[in-house]
Amino acid sequence: GLAGLSAAYHLIDIATETRPNEQLHITIYDKSQVGCGGASSVAGGLMHPFSPRGKLIHHGQSALEQSKVLVQAAAKHRPTCVLRDHLYRVALSDKNVVQLQDTASKYPELATWISKEDLLDNVGIDCLGGLKLSNGCQVIHVPTYLEGLLEEIKKKAKRLTTGSSVNWEVIKPNDHQALSQKLKKYDSVILSAGSGLLHNNFIDEDSLPVQLVRGQSIEIGLPTDEKKSLIKNDAVLCGKYISPLPSLAQDNDPQANTRQRYVIGATHEFKS
Repeated sequence: GLAGLSAAYHLIDIATETRPNEQLHITIYDKSQVGCGGASSVAGGLMHPFSPRGKLIHHGQSALEQSKVLVQAAAKHRPTCVLRDHLYRVALSDKNVVQLQDTASKYPELATWISKEDLLDNVGIDCLGGLKLSNGCQVIHVPTYLEGLLEEIKKKAKRLTTGSSVNWEVIKPNDHQALSQKLKKYDSVILSAGSGLLHNNFIDEDSLPVQLVRGQSIEIGLPTDEKKSLIKNDAVLCGKYISPLPSLAQDNDPQANTRQRYVIGATHEFKS
């Protein structure tokens, strides 16, 4: 998923600097094909460095810059992975107005304050105002992004040295013995973050200072001529989120490409 492919991308960069004349072989093991399983396949794809109160998260700006590099790399092969080059965070209380206006004053290169009137007229959101986040803050379709990033990683490996390779291999999640045998041939093994490592007992949950949280979201589709559309096809954060999705072509439904699709989420369910 997101963590595993990011690790593979940066491993090739490290190898380019530290062992440019040696072959590098990376195999990514997952329970599904790229972009088809786990939390990464259903992520909302809202990319920005701020907390719900508008505070810059730890290493937020450097993380955003690195994420932009990865998205640009993936977009070379899957340009449709970038759905929007901006998103909105809206204020629902007077306290939130003050918080988000402070964000706009501190980080004008990323956040612009939009009045309640402008948000209603231009985006169709009835609120107390909000931020337009841009300049790298964007909406990506995560499955398409992952497909593009894997393709770029494979090309980077071929440029490294003749014979270097990157492979994606689907495994049965509960077949620990088979996976253990496969891993014996590698110099190093990286366990990339994902709840499957704990759910499938690859790692003892009690051995890590983590708590699993389940999230559920809803996908909906509306005709583009719907008079009371949710929003004007933009991504909006307000504690939860609503985000646009690509149209979904279906052979048995000629109207599929004319629908606006959204994902709405997500729940936070602890100990579930």
